[in-house]
Amino acid sequence: MTAHRYSQRGVMLLEALIGILIFSIGILAVIGMQAISIQNIGEAKDRTDASFLANEIIGKMWADRGGATANLMNFEYHGGGATGDLGAWVGKVKASLPGSIEPDVSITPIIVNTGTGNYTAYNVQVTLKWQSPTDASTSQAPHVYTTTAFMQWCAPNATGAYMC
Repeated sequence: MTAHRYSQRGVMLLEALIGILIFSIGILAVIGMQAISIQNIGEAKDRTDASFLANEIIGKMWADRGGATANLMNFEYHGGGATGDLGAWVGKVKASLPGSIEPDVSITPIIVNTGTGNYTAYNVQVTLKWQSPTDASTSQAPHVYTTTAFMQWCAPNATGAYMC
């Protein structure tokens, strides 16, 4: 009986150490998942900000296009200097998105044939690019958000009906 008792010495300590090891691995896994979750939340915020900023400039184009889109082409931007609302928006993009690369706003006139005549509509494409510090350190490609809007302006005729 005494030989059996001596062979069991230290087994409880070994079981406790294995239990602590398993518990520690579980805690480290939870901490790792938390870190990834925080990173994903930051990336989701950047994508949401990019969407908001792109829609903001399109909204300004709608509001300030002038008669028959006279001011619309003032919003085209491919880098460089910008003034007024466009300059403020470019500054906001650079301040809001981490590692922001020059935004691009392309406005392409499109001639639309209605069968009874032609009118000009505009295809507006806003592209925003940014790169988080983590992405830059691992040489990953920048994030890109692109949205497109189709704008047309219809003028009322003498009877008040809108003609395009």
